[in-house]
Amino acid sequence: MTKFRVLLHALLWRQVVNLIKPIQKFMKKIAVIIFFLMQTVNIAIANDGPYIGIDVSRSQTNHLYKVIYKDQLVRDDYGGQSRIKRTQGQKSSAQDVGFGANAGFKIGIDEAFIAPEIFYDQINNAAKDFFPVKNPATRLEVTNRFGAKMNMGYNIYDRLDFFAIIGVANVKYAIKFRTDQSSHGVYKLSPIYGLGFSYDISDNFALKFTYDRQVFNAQYVYEGVRDKITLDVLKGGIVVTF
Repeated sequence: MTKFRVLLHALLWRQVVNLIKPIQKFMKKIAVIIFFLMQTVNIAIANDGPYIGIDVSRSQTNHLYKVIYKDQLVRDDYGGQSRIKRTQGQKSSAQDVGFGANAGFKIGIDEAFIAPEIFYDQINNAAKDFFPVKNPATRLEVTNRFGAKMNMGYNIYDRLDFFAIIGVANVKYAIKFRTDQSSHGVYKLSPIYGLGFSYDISDNFALKFTYDRQVFNAQYVYEGVRDKITLDVLKGGIVVTF
């Protein structure tokens, strides 16, 4: 009986060894692949790293005002009332020049790269307001925004990179009134998306150009009124890599 147990244990151990050997070979191959990938990544990110940048921008806002209620009295946040005259949307647009700053970290793998980035834009965009009620607002301003985004791209030729943009931004807008110059301003968090390209003029300096779009609804002080804002921003600037 004892000899039988010894023989059984020996057979079981051989089966275990036979099962482990392929796993060991597979793990060795994986280790070799990971080693070479790590070497490749180290080479790829040698010229990448943290960066900061400044830029100038050209922004355009397209506003679409919609009145929800027709021929009804609506109440504003100051206790007054106004009568809606029409339900058709009013369109307005504006263009202006601004500036901004950004900081991020570029990570390259072979010819591809990702670059998480934070940014601030001073937009200074003011649209003429076609607010369809009594005592309309003088203008609606999109003043500034800040947020975070991910640039994901590819080196398409020598020092030229092309990338896509996706992120979120907290944009500030203000409704300024004609009567007493008071304003109603809030921040709105909404996604942004776009495209861009950059050109390395040296190992530490690059030119970067981007275009992005952000769409959000402004919260009016008047009930029953909505403003859908489409913000398009074209930026060009310089980036310094450390």
